[in-house]
Order: sequence, then C-alpha cells, then structure tokens
Amino acid sequence: MACAACPPAVARAMKSLNPLYLLVLIASTGHLAHDGARFAVTLYAIELDISPAIIGALGAMFSLLPAITSLVIGRWVDRVGARGPMLSCAVMMIAGCSPPFFQGNIVTLLITSTVVGTFYNASFIAASRLLGQLGASGEHVRNVGVSSTGYSIAILLAPLVAGFSIDAWGHANTFLLLALLPLLPIAILGTGTLRFLERRRRPGLPADAPCGGVLDVVERSGMRHIFIANICSQVAWSLYVFLMPIYGSELGMSASAIGLVMSGFSLTTVLIRSVLPVFVRRMTPWQVLLLSLASACLCLAAFPFFRGFAALMALGIVLGIGLGLSGPMTLSLIYEHAPPERLGELLGLRITLMNVSFTGVPLLSGTITAAIGVGPVFWLLAAGVGSSCLAIRRNWRAPRHAGR
Repeated sequence: MACAACPPAVARAMKSLNPLYLLVLIASTGHLAHDGARFAVTLYAIELDISPAIIGALGAMFSLLPAITSLVIGRWVDRVGARGPMLSCAVMMIAGCSPPFFQGNIVTLLITSTVVGTFYNASFIAASRLLGQLGASGEHVRNVGVSSTGYSIAILLAPLVAGFSIDAWGHANTFLLLALLPLLPIAILGTGTLRFLERRRRPGLPADAPCGGVLDVVERSGMRHIFIANICSQVAWSLYVFLMPIYGSELGMSASAIGLVMSGFSLTTVLIRSVLPVFVRRMTPWQVLLLSLASACLCLAAFPFFRGFAALMALGIVLGIGLGLSGPMTLSLIYEHAPPERLGELLGLRITLMNVSFTGVPLLSGTITAAIGVGPVFWLLAAGVGSSCLAIRRNWRAPRHAGR
C-alpha cells in the first residue's frame, strides 16, 4: 500500500522507474545525510570551542558502534529482509540529525554522531543486500558500478552541501536540512516500489546451506581470497589518505597542493567506477581485481621516490584507478559467491573490516610512521598489497560468474 505522504500519481511514477536507480537514489541520499552530518558535527564542535580530543571522539562515534554491530545487523537483515530495516533507519536518521537544531552542545552532537553513524550503517548493509538481489548473476558488476558511482557523488556533494548551508543559514539550520534528506528514501520505500524484491528472500534455510560462524562460511564458500583482497584494498585506501598529507608536509608542499593531489585521487575513483562495465566486458572480475591491486602496489612503492607536485598527482591518479576498481570488484565477487541466506551477514563482515580499517589503521600507522618515517611505511604497504596479489593469483584463470 502506498504511503499517505505520496500521492497516487507519484507512487505510480516511482513504480515505473528502474528499481536499480531508485535503490541507488535511496542509498546515496542516506550517504549524503551521513557524510554531511559528520562534516557539520566537526565544524559545529569547532564553533562551540570544543577541544580537539573531544572532536576526534565525536568523529570516532560515527564508526565505533557500526564496527561492533555490523555482523548482528547483517544477520537481522538476512532474517527479515531489507526494506523494513531501510525504512526504520531512515526514520532514525531524521531523529539523529535533529538534536543540534534545537540545542547546540556536546551532548546533542554526541547523539547525532552515534545515532546517524549506527543507523546509516544498518541502512547501508540492507541496501547492499538488496543490491545483490537485483538482476541476474552477470549483472552484478554493472549494478555495483552504478551504486559505487552514486556513493562517490554523495561523498563529493556532502561537504559542499553542508559547508554552503552553514555559511548561508548557520550550523543549527544545516542539521535541519540534513534531517530532511531521509524523507526522500521514506517516500520511495513507502510506495512499495522495492517490495517485489522481498519476495525473492528464501522462505527457509536450505538443507545444504553453510552453517557455523561467519568465518566458517567464508572458508566453505571459497571466499577467503575475496576478503584478503578486500582487507588489502581498504588498508591501502585508509593509509594513503592518512600518509599523503604527512608526506606532502615533509616535502614542504602547501595545503592547497596537498589537497589537489588528494582530490585527484578521489575524483579518479569516481570516474573509474562510472566506466566499470567497460573493464568487465573484456576481463573477468578476478582479472580486473588482480590488475587493480598490482597497479596500487606499484604506485605505493613509487611514492617515496618522487617529490614533485606533478609526479605525486600522477601517482595519485593511477592509485585512484586501482583502488577505485578494487572495492566494487570485491563487492561483486561477494554477491557471486555468497550463500543467499548468509549474504547480509557476509556484508556485515565486510563493513566491520572497513570500519576497523578506517579507525584502527591510522592509529597504528601513526605510531609506525613516527618510528621509521613515511617512506618505509609506503613500502611496507606496497609489500602487503603485493603479497595479497601473490596469494590470490591463481584466481586469474577463474571462470566468469563462477559463484552462486
């Protein structure tokens, strides 16, 4: 039944649209609200003269509970389906973005960081599971490419939307604007447009379904190499974002020059994902993944040998191509190989590893960098990525769509 907030004509129009694009619109809007809230929380905390240590803690709260709860959320989505959790999470994101509009202090910012981070993560897992149910096996790479492009656009827009809103209307009103964004997913989900996908959920656990813990499922489903590649890709991404500003500062580069180098990397990851189907028409997903990791390995190893702006920009762009391809490739391979009844749980494991990478890797690498310098850390990272390529190299000849 269509929701009361949606006129019948709007509901009919939504149902006539491609479910893939509606799903990407829902997920990207949530990501825009999440990243916008993270950006606005930081700036509002600075405006309130909160200490840098507390600001760092507020930022960590966006990923702390997601790192702890992702596996549980994945199992929950496997049991109940994706649409209901996505709808509930959109409502909770409105509730999470609202408190700083009414009162600006450390308590309301803490509520926003915790609630928005936790419920966006749950929505992301549910949307990722629903994406895996769209289309036939051979369409997963295309679908992941479209989805990744949507997320990348949201990442680029979030600081712009929040920043201009703060300048124009102030910090408090910006949180009101961010709280309004999840109304779009609520409207789309309320029409029942994506309800037909819920009928594809398994009615019961198959007799031959993998049992045991999530790590047992990874091993029995032949997905260990996929998660090795996923971990290396995420660690490389996190460390580059952490190390490049330090390396640029050591070289005496200006803040704007460092920003341009990193923007070149980020923009390349967006552009390369938009042409992902071109690669998979000519190569298998494993071949694309191996080549992307190999190119990332070479770029990371080369960074300490170059000191000029142009060379570092070129290396950042090539690294953006490699890491921009590796994320969507690992996700599409998870869709191909995961047992359908455990897909949400495996996606939860992937998100857990991502959150651990984004929070733990900079802390550990900061200690190592202080001890041995930036250059050796780049080489250690390149060695790790290169080792992952060697570990998964036998998949180069794996047949296309060899999974479920």
